[in-house]
Amino acid sequence: MPTATRENMRSRLERLNASMDAVKETIRQPLLEKGNAIIEAQRGMEQALREGLREGMEREALLSTLASVRSQVEREGELFENALAIFEGDAVAAPAIESQLREAKAFLTWVRGLEVSASAPIPPFDESRLPPPAPDGPTAEGYISVSEARTRARAGKTS
Repeated sequence: MPTATRENMRSRLERLNASMDAVKETIRQPLLEKGNAIIEAQRGMEQALREGLREGMEREALLSTLASVRSQVEREGELFENALAIFEGDAVAAPAIESQLREAKAFLTWVRGLEVSASAPIPPFDESRLPPPAPDGPTAEGYISVSEARTRARAGKTS
């Protein structure tokens, strides 16, 4: 390759690299900020799911919600992976994006685990394995009637 052509290509590559660096510089801060907003939204979703589980969310509603959340978090994970590929070697952006990616993957793992648990078949209920019902009423062993308790209380006061 003649020297002039090689020099021309080197010059064009330098301009291209400078343009790429300018693009990265332009999107770095907004991308990191939006990544933080995504992670905060995921934390909010996790909290809402935990509250729903504590309150006893209906199984079908839970499965539908988990499928939607999983789908969204998978897309967010892809976004973080793509961003990490763009900012590979960037001392500022790469560690922050890696942290966001780890947190997104951890949340995705938790959601998938919930999906597996919630979609597992419900074991059959066998009433014969329940303990016998506790006795109730005035004849239950160890209990006395209200009138008997009053009689005993009055007898205790007069002695």
